[in-house]
Amino acid sequence: MKYLLLVVGIIGIGALCFAAGEKVGIARFSDVPADHWAADAVTELADQGVLQGYPDGTFNGERAVTRYELAVTLARFAEFMNAGRNPLVQPDSTKSRSIIPEECPSWAQDSVLFLSENSILPADSPIITDGKKFATGEDVAQSLSSLAARFIELEVADPGPEDIE
Repeated sequence: MKYLLLVVGIIGIGALCFAAGEKVGIARFSDVPADHWAADAVTELADQGVLQGYPDGTFNGERAVTRYELAVTLARFAEFMNAGRNPLVQPDSTKSRSIIPEECPSWAQDSVLFLSENSILPADSPIITDGKKFATGEDVAQSLSSLAARFIELEVADPGPEDIE
């Protein structure tokens, strides 16, 4: 089921703009009609806490998102996919936060740190270094590719000495 949600999430992240605002506690957004082609994916990801929408109860799927908003959504999706497995590293507030650009808003800082510390995005990724700009298709593709590669890497165990001939 989680792998189906991974596919749905990748399609949803790639096709829609995700809101990274405060959690409003609703799964159905007032601006996503039930008959919209992405309504089921948006609702499922909202139910899982990946999408949270805006405080006014909207999703704003037609709105362009910043790279920081994309980073927050990627971190939430990674945390959801990781549930029940060996956990990814959680941001350590005692560690140097020098990776976080000065311009990064407070609501995105833990996500930026999470993505970097878990090797989901490299520290020089424009999603981390230039997050106030709008995310491009290339940003979405690069970040989804990096996220998928990281989960595949975590799934495939390193060969032990007995496995190497």
